[in-house]
Amino acid sequence: MKPKMILATALTVGLLATGGTQAFAATASQGSTNSSQATTSQSKTDSNSENKRPELTEEQKAKFKEMQERMQAAKQKWDSLSDTQKAKIYSLNEKMNELKKQMADEYAKLGIIDNDTASKFKERITDNQSKIKDSGKMPMIGSHKHGHGAKS
Repeated sequence: MKPKMILATALTVGLLATGGTQAFAATASQGSTNSSQATTSQSKTDSNSENKRPELTEEQKAKFKEMQERMQAAKQKWDSLSDTQKAKIYSLNEKMNELKKQMADEYAKLGIIDNDTASKFKERITDNQSKIKDSGKMPMIGSHKHGHGAKS
């Protein structure tokens, strides 16, 4: 596996865990300049003909609705927790994020990614963590709201 592929895999997991799929998509488009520029120029030519998303199937709509209902129920449960209980979750989230930062440092140390990429990744983790905690929202793995936890 090529170093960029290893990095992409590792950072994908980290971004999905910290920032959700939309944050990942935004980051992926800002990723490595060589591959993203090639992809961007290719997608610009393809986007004119393939710009429209296909309609969701009834099954996909039902799964989406079910996911939204689960997220709403989780948010209600989160809102009912005490400050002490929420602090415990935030503490665990911070520990998880520290491990992700250590992984980025190790990748840089091994030459898999450069120091600038590692720094940007760590900064993004810190920013997302601060936004989640400052907003009082629930930190979730795979959140769909730019790392801001469950939707309000």
